[in-house]
Amino acid sequence: MINTRLGINTNVFIDYSFTSFLEEIKDMGYEGVEIARTHALHEKTGEELNGIKRKLEENNLEVYCIQGGIPHTDLNYAKKRIDLASVIGAKYVNIGPGIEVERNFKTNGAWKETAEIFSELADYAASRKVLVAIEPEPMIPLSFNRPLLTTYKEVKRMLNQLSSDNMRVILDIAHVHVAKENFSKVVNDLGGKIAVVHVSDVVDDRHYHFIPGKGGINFKAVLKTLYKSGFDGFLSVEVYPYFNEPKRAAIESIRFLTNLLYEIDLK
Repeated sequence: MINTRLGINTNVFIDYSFTSFLEEIKDMGYEGVEIARTHALHEKTGEELNGIKRKLEENNLEVYCIQGGIPHTDLNYAKKRIDLASVIGAKYVNIGPGIEVERNFKTNGAWKETAEIFSELADYAASRKVLVAIEPEPMIPLSFNRPLLTTYKEVKRMLNQLSSDNMRVILDIAHVHVAKENFSKVVNDLGGKIAVVHVSDVVDDRHYHFIPGKGGINFKAVLKTLYKSGFDGFLSVEVYPYFNEPKRAAIESIRFLTNLLYEIDLK
């Protein structure tokens, strides 16, 4: 039986201080948090971070991942977030999809630069006993520029090139759907490299990160695929367009996922 746990990306609480919502999400049933870039805890003092760690421990919440490279990978910023992960006890840092490139620009140079950055970050994180994870970002239709890695096919190529023991992948269910990739094939290609699974829904193939169960993704099939793969990490709720009602979004998301997990006998 899969031993997955439910967590939430703190971005939905963008207008709240980090410690102000921890007790509420614990009471909702979440077991962990993914610290969004909007919560700049890397700027806190050591004393402030100790207070945050105590608050997390009081609510029995694990910090399983820290965002450190969205929407693009920035070497210096990612290192600051890796340092934060080391201090606060997070296992993974999401270092993003590589550098920004012009839409029609040949990516050979960008590919080489991104590979070098990823390699440096993997080594830097290893020295701090943290794992780094990359995540592709689907192209935005009206955007002039785009991230280097936009699909999991490209992620697989990068992983094969780097061959780093300290490199993992963030599997975003919505990104797979928007990029029209086959979810089962993506999971099979990534093997045991999946660090965290981002959970949100998609309406009309738009990259908006809706509450799961509110769009067109077949979550029963998705979770069964993860079950068969042996994934045992966090399902991380990552919903965005609910900044005015984050508590409702958090509650509806965990209710949907908990009910579905019981229904397909994953818990």
